[in-house]
Amino acid sequence: ASALGQGQDADLESQLLHLSEAIKRTKTEARYEAEQTVYAFSGEKSVVTRFRVQYAYPYRKRECIEGPEENRVIVLEDGKHQWSYFPARKLVVKEPLRDEDSPFPLCPTEDLTSLMKNYQVQIVGPVPTEGVQCRIVSFIPRLGDRPRREWWLEERWNVPVRVNVSSSDGRPAYVKQLREIRWDVEFEPDTFRLRVPKDTMVHEIREQENLTIEEARRLLKRPVVLPQVIPVGYRPYDIVLRSEGSRQRLQIIYTDGLSSFSFFRSWPNPGMAASHTTPQLTVDEAPSFRQHGLMNVVTIPGPDGRAVIVGDLDQANLMEMAKSLQTAIRESASETLGE
Repeated sequence: ASALGQGQDADLESQLLHLSEAIKRTKTEARYEAEQTVYAFSGEKSVVTRFRVQYAYPYRKRECIEGPEENRVIVLEDGKHQWSYFPARKLVVKEPLRDEDSPFPLCPTEDLTSLMKNYQVQIVGPVPTEGVQCRIVSFIPRLGDRPRREWWLEERWNVPVRVNVSSSDGRPAYVKQLREIRWDVEFEPDTFRLRVPKDTMVHEIREQENLTIEEARRLLKRPVVLPQVIPVGYRPYDIVLRSEGSRQRLQIIYTDGLSSFSFFRSWPNPGMAASHTTPQLTVDEAPSFRQHGLMNVVTIPGPDGRAVIVGDLDQANLMEMAKSLQTAIRESASETLGE
């Protein structure tokens, strides 16, 4: 086994580039079927979910095989959209498929400079793990405010058979593992079809991605307010506008090359310009914090809708960001009133 870390950046960068190219090939060539178990830990609580997973590019199907019937879901990805079917609710949700929904790790070359600046990287292997030869890639944050990650990549296909994520205080936060893997499966023609009863309702979420701040302002006809404090190492990555029926929701995503956080703003009345309404300034309520598995969530009440920050950063960083965003929202509302 070889362990690579600080002091061997050139060799490490070469290995990451080689690994990235192998992962890209795997996305189109691998075919497998497996049982997937997901563990999410929140404080003293843990949630375990099991799925049957089938993959053959560009399709992936995940079917929940355990738990109460009302919580069961079947998720089908077709390369462009994700279709989530909830049998107990007779509901299908259709939404655009995002890169982060891929079963494969994000390719390191897409933001290699930021990744190596923010993380110490170690590559070990191949080593035998539960009967499978794996190469273990560890990302150790240089600052202690974000998670540590491990990818256990199966040697032949570089499929992540296990993903470990530890919170900033070192406790397990999230584990995803594939077991009973069958490689090179020949699937039946209807494997990747989603069959639902005729009375099933389809709810579609539309998205506009890769927007600039000015484009988002023009589409929303509202000011777009950003947090005044951003954690070290993060940069803006994407701006997405989602439309769900009569609601609009803006998502601004930040990344450090591996970890990420988003802040959301939502409004009930799309197309109504800020100048058509008069925000009512009220006494600020304190942002509220909650933990949901790996993700931490801070909700910020505002005069014309709420803002939410979601990410795998620690509570202190998220709360500092939330307070700066709350101040920026209040100042923006004051300017609107002044006009």
